[in-house]
Amino acid sequence: MKAVRKFQKALTKNYYKDFLAEAAYDDVNLQKHYEIPVYYHSQWYLEMDLDLIVEQSKEIREQVKDLYNEALREIHLILAEKKQAEFIPFFEYLEISLLKTIEAIKTEFYIDSKKSKFYSSLDILDPEQRLRDIFSSASKELKAISFYNFRYDDQLIYNLWFYDYRFKRLSFLPMSLFVIGTSFLKEIQKIKKIKSPENSEISLKTNLSCNQVVLFLEKLMVFDGDQFKDLSIPRKAKLISHLTGYHYKNIEDNIRKLEKKPSVNGKRYKEDSEMVINILKGITE
Repeated sequence: MKAVRKFQKALTKNYYKDFLAEAAYDDVNLQKHYEIPVYYHSQWYLEMDLDLIVEQSKEIREQVKDLYNEALREIHLILAEKKQAEFIPFFEYLEISLLKTIEAIKTEFYIDSKKSKFYSSLDILDPEQRLRDIFSSASKELKAISFYNFRYDDQLIYNLWFYDYRFKRLSFLPMSLFVIGTSFLKEIQKIKKIKSPENSEISLKTNLSCNQVVLFLEKLMVFDGDQFKDLSIPRKAKLISHLTGYHYKNIEDNIRKLEKKPSVNGKRYKEDSEMVINILKGITE
């Protein structure tokens, strides 16, 4: 499951390192895009501008979505080759693996936790500690403090705002990856339900023969679609097998007939072709 593993690896990758740069703080050119000093893994870095981090996070999200589609397509191809008895252990392994991946992503949400790959210390005084110190001091001299002589700390207010601002932007990517990973798990569970033994009586086979199904898809120009045109014939056959229940080898043989002249394929092929044409005429009329 090369595509599935690649997808899972992308979900748990440490992207935060890509948002950091090693440089002296007086590097003017670097500070155009990297402006926040952070202490990460026992070393000082410059963190990328937060708005740029969001932009790059969105690009990463789209790349992971593409891997999502590739992984899902790979699973359909794998299932086309497996027997019914192999479905349950296959889905159990896949679900356990995905659940572990999703749990790992959840730890990345909280960038102020050392468990998160996005955790780093800022080169400013911790505003939460300052707030605790203020109220601790105030509680000791409560009688001496009144509404009129209490003075706000402007720097503290800014720091609190900045922590919240930074938290939301850095946590955007891990939260997006969590949504994508959870969506993938739900898709797997839907397929598992369809393929489960209790639903084995529900068949997607139609009254059409294997050759008629292929001809039907050809007339509907399915093979020219974006999802099909770049696939090899065996891969096309496996996908159609997964949807119809016909063995992929038989489907592959019938797809190859499309490349030949109808007269070469015999009388039965001609009859199947005419039948499919008549069905389509009946639908469109």
